[in-house]
Amino acid sequence: EVELPEGTFKAIALRVEHECPTGGICDLYDRRAVVEIVNPNDPSEHNIELLRYVTTYRFNPGQTNYMCSWTDVSAYASLLRGKRTIRSWLDTVVSPGDELGDGWQVSAELVFYPGPAADSVQVQELYGKFVEIGKARGSVDQLTPATAVAIPPNATKVVAQLTVTGHGWGPENTDNCAEFCRLDQTIRINGGAPHVINTFRNDCSN
Repeated sequence: EVELPEGTFKAIALRVEHECPTGGICDLYDRRAVVEIVNPNDPSEHNIELLRYVTTYRFNPGQTNYMCSWTDVSAYASLLRGKRTIRSWLDTVVSPGDELGDGWQVSAELVFYPGPAADSVQVQELYGKFVEIGKARGSVDQLTPATAVAIPPNATKVVAQLTVTGHGWGPENTDNCAEFCRLDQTIRINGGAPHVINTFRNDCSN
């Protein structure tokens, strides 16, 4: 739980840093993770994700494995004020002494830049959850049903933000390829033509 400053800011950044646990080595595998604002009305549902990311991958034990990200979260300014609960969640299965690593040491901080706000933003969470392809509990379409959004009449711009890691591994995954397959994300507005987004990168080896 943190007490965040009131007032207007020209920008807000989220800095997340990963290091190996003191006296241990980092988790050897890439894991999905989030930093989110906990919904005060229902902590189990519709938390607002500030950042979704994947940790760094395998390295030689004994090396320093380091990751630092700097993300502009200014769009969430209306939610980043007053008393809030911020949660960091990381999907690791290792613990101290495990042959696959000891885990992670994670730190996060919000950086506020004084100044007049560029514009006023209202945030609405549509799907605050992980959707894994091929799971028996339902298809992607079933897990992300059409959702009604109330757009304020004075809105001058509407932006849909998707955050996708591409993870989901195992025989229950139809293609068993997780982040190694090119997959499209599709948005339809009022049943209209599909807007197709693809975030697959071909330069990860670099």
